[in-house]
Amino acid sequence: MTSSDNYLKEIENNFEKCLKDILSDEVETVISCTLNPLTEKTANCSSVLRRAEIRYLDKKQTLSSVKFILKVILPGKAGKHFEKYGIFDREIYMYETVLPQMFQYLSSIGCMNKIAPSLMKILSNPVGIVLEDLCSQNYNVLDRKVGMNLEQTLSILENIAKFHAASVKIQESNPEIMKKLQKTAASEYFSSFYTFYKVMMSGLCEEVCKWPGFEDIAHKLLKLKFNIMEKVLNIYQTPSSSCFNVLNHNDLWTTNCLFKYDEVGCLINSVLIDYQLPYWGSPAFDLNGFLFTSVDDNIRKQYWNYLIYYYHQILSGTLKDLKIKGKIPTVIEIHKEIMEKGIRAVIAACFTKALNILATSDFIQLGPILSESQEGLAQIRIIFSNPKFVEIIKPLLWEFYWMGYLD
Repeated sequence: MTSSDNYLKEIENNFEKCLKDILSDEVETVISCTLNPLTEKTANCSSVLRRAEIRYLDKKQTLSSVKFILKVILPGKAGKHFEKYGIFDREIYMYETVLPQMFQYLSSIGCMNKIAPSLMKILSNPVGIVLEDLCSQNYNVLDRKVGMNLEQTLSILENIAKFHAASVKIQESNPEIMKKLQKTAASEYFSSFYTFYKVMMSGLCEEVCKWPGFEDIAHKLLKLKFNIMEKVLNIYQTPSSSCFNVLNHNDLWTTNCLFKYDEVGCLINSVLIDYQLPYWGSPAFDLNGFLFTSVDDNIRKQYWNYLIYYYHQILSGTLKDLKIKGKIPTVIEIHKEIMEKGIRAVIAACFTKALNILATSDFIQLGPILSESQEGLAQIRIIFSNPKFVEIIKPLLWEFYWMGYLD
């Protein structure tokens, strides 16, 4: 057996040992426990994800089954890297402490929809969590290669606006809860992505330099290649207390959004998953990240002002219902924040979208890319020369150029 096989076997054994703590009292005898891969390799680069299906006999000897999601830290160097920066510690804290408090506040004003899967069990050695499987409740993820339509986009904007508002309420009412998340050493954490940003920007520059008519953009990208990390760290520095700040999901894109439809195809609800990168700061982080990675570009451009307006309406309405004492930002202030954090949109569109939406799981591996090996550089060239990516990124680069985001 390989080390990877041994690690997976260890995960399975540890999970089976804690089944009694997870299953209801109605379970009499466990018949089988099967763990199956949950996602493509590129859908989650920090975790081992498995769907656990348990078949059992209840007290009446009726055969039944239940499913859970098992999320465990990666083995080896990759796992140690993410463990160093507290990825799983933050996610555990979110599911165990922050999200239940958010739901309590939101439900107190009549927002009863589920906002995230429930935490069933915290695992150790290796570190991980067991979550309820929302697919069993007819929640599903969208095709990440297809941009969200207007209805789906508005549903997520409503969710994230309420998430942001609830985080402000927690900060006002019980700041100790948020203190742990506000202590994130942003500069240290994002320094760990230096190599990723550097090699991805180099690959993008190499490709754009080949396009006739893009000479000015290529020139700006070549300059940006040498100060991309400085610009990123600048917007992720400790936020000013005089600005409107919220807890950002900070990894808000298609694969971290689940949608539930009824039998005739009407959207009932959407929820957010994967809370490993929460960040206290401007809501522009989530808005730029989501709108430039997950929304159909035609929808984003046609409805941009309405989308920001809609987000602001839900945000301000929820803040008022929660009786927030602080100043509520205007829609103009939200627009200003989005523009000032424009480099987040550049990274989302040029790097995250390319890697997570256009790359196929058959060849893309972060290891070679982060090691700057020839194999990794070859993968980057394939990503950025992909005709679909070129088609999408050309108009986006002009948007960023006109907005000054590449300066």
